Amino acid sequence: MKPPEEEQQAIDRLVEADVLVVDELGNGESAYGRLILQEILDARDFADRGGLIVTSQFSVSALARRWNERSIPSRLAGMCRVVEVRGGSPTGRAAPPRRPGVGRWQKRVPVAVDPCQQ
Repeated sequence: MKPPEEEQQAIDRLVEADVLVVDELGNGESAYGRLILQEILDARDFADRGGLIVTSQFSVSALARRWNERSIPSRLAGMCRVVEVRGGSPTGRAAPPRRPGVGRWQKRVPVAVDPCQQ
């Protein structure tokens, strides 16, 4: 873990970034990671920062159920427009073996996109 001053500087850079991409949201974040993400999203929303792109194999409601809390999914729903993308792997490779509780490539993949960046 970094000293609090370094951690806050990193958070500030993410808040001030022109474009912030959060890839594969819902795949392994710790409770502490979600707390930091909430801080970043709240600060970006308060500062009226656009340029937020979030990818996830989970819908907003599925994230709320998965984490048993609604603060981050609710913030995303308020800040973003959800765009559903369907199709195979973008790399053209075969889909990975299915694990219990994990969707396949051909299933729907919700993607949240900042409406200010259209």
